[in-house]
Amino acid sequence: MTDTPTTADTLEAFGATYLRLHQALDNASESQWQAGYTPRARDDGDAATIRSNGTTSDPTVGIFLDGRRLALREAVIEAERAQELALHTMQTAIAKLEGLTADERP
Repeated sequence: MTDTPTTADTLEAFGATYLRLHQALDNASESQWQAGYTPRARDDGDAATIRSNGTTSDPTVGIFLDGRRLALREAVIEAERAQELALHTMQTAIAKLEGLTADERP
């Protein structure tokens, strides 16, 4: 089998992209369930300490509704779907090629 430069380049690019996607999904797997980093005010003593009035702090709701976390979660889902689609597309191409080349064999 001879690969044209275009085929080899495409295969190399696909492999590199797959590895980058795999690493990015691995890095995002924990972060998608945590709130994004939010800078906190320094506590410089009694004069600088200010508490919010009239609301109850509920970190679970804050994490759940955090827009950055939701955007990351959506990106993870899209990446996982893209990975599944790429796998399915390649498996279909392999099945077609193997089916056609098997018909040519004696």
